[in-house]
Amino acid sequence: MTQEGANLKILWVGQWAKGSGAVNARYYKLLRRLSSVCKIAYPALRGVTRLERLLMPVVLPRLAHRYRVLFDPGARFTRWWPGPSIVDVDDPLFTPEEVKLLKDVRVQVIVTTTQELALRLSHLTGKEVKVIPSGFSARDIDHKMVSKIRNQQKHLGNPVVGYTSPYLVIRRDIPHQNDISLLLDAMELVWIELPYVELWLIGVPDSNVRAFANAHRSKVKLFGLVSRKCLLNYVCNFDIAVYPRQIDWGGRFSVKLIEFLGCGVPVVANRVSEARIVAEAKAGVVVNSTDDFAKAIIELVRNTKLRAQLGENGRRFAKDYDWDLLAGKYERDVFEPVVGMK
Repeated sequence: MTQEGANLKILWVGQWAKGSGAVNARYYKLLRRLSSVCKIAYPALRGVTRLERLLMPVVLPRLAHRYRVLFDPGARFTRWWPGPSIVDVDDPLFTPEEVKLLKDVRVQVIVTTTQELALRLSHLTGKEVKVIPSGFSARDIDHKMVSKIRNQQKHLGNPVVGYTSPYLVIRRDIPHQNDISLLLDAMELVWIELPYVELWLIGVPDSNVRAFANAHRSKVKLFGLVSRKCLLNYVCNFDIAVYPRQIDWGGRFSVKLIEFLGCGVPVVANRVSEARIVAEAKAGVVVNSTDDFAKAIIELVRNTKLRAQLGENGRRFAKDYDWDLLAGKYERDVFEPVVGMK
C-alpha cells in the first residue's frame, strides 16, 4: 500500500496530542507510526467536546468524498461519518450506547487489546473483533537521559520503588481506578524494615497524596506529569515498579505494565486480570493483600539477583510488543483488508 494511495482511503481526525503525561498512550504511540492513515488534527481547546458535537456532523460528511474509511479510536466520530469505519476500543465500557454504536453497519472492523475483551465484544455485537495489544516503545528510551536522571535523582544510591499514572489519588471511601492507597499502606510497612527505600510517584497527586509525601518527605519524590516522550527514561531508573490497582476491569490490557516490562524493571502487582502479563512473562510477583505487597517489595529490594532475572525476563517478553512491530501488524491485519474492499 503506497503512502499516496493510502492517504486517499483512511482518515483519522481529532486532537493531535503533544505527549503530555495524560494522553492515551496507545493512540499517542500508534498514530505516529501509521503511514497508511491521513491525520487531520485540531488543537486541544477548552470545551472541545461541545465544539466537536457542533462541527463534526458538518465537517466529516464533507471529507467522505476523499477518504473511503474512518479510523476511529475510542469510537468518538463514527456516528457522524457517512461511510465505513474501523473502530478501536482499548478500554471498552460495554454500555448500551457503546454497543449500539459498534453494532452499526458502518463499523467494518472492531479492534481491541485482549482476547477476553474481544470475545465479549463479539458476543454483544455479533461481529468479528480483532486483537492487537498495546505496546512498548523502545525508541523512546534515551540512555543519556536515563543517566542524567540517575545522576540527578539517584545520587544517594537508594533503591527506588516507582509508579506512574496521570492522576494519583486516594479514595478509601470509593475505590477508584487510580487509587494508590494499597501502595502507600504497603510502603509504610516496607519502611519499618527498610527505611532507606525511596518511592517515586509520577503523575498529578491529589491533596491526600501530597499530605502523605509531606509526612515522608525524605522518602517520597513527586515528579508531577512527565511527557510521554520522556516517561520511560524515568521508569528505567526504577528498581521495582508497582501496580497497586484494586479494581479488576475484566480483561483490559495495561500499557504501563508492558512499559515496565520493556524497561527491564521487575513488577509487584495486585492480583487483577491485567496482571496476568506479569506472571506470563515471569517478570515479577502478583500478590493478594497489602501485607504481601510489602513483603514482595522487601524481598526484591534485598535480592538483587532475583530483580535482575525478573527484569531481564520482562525485557525479553516485551520485544514482541514493540510499537514498531504492532503498527505494522495493524496496517497488514486491519487496514489492508478493509481498504481492499470494492
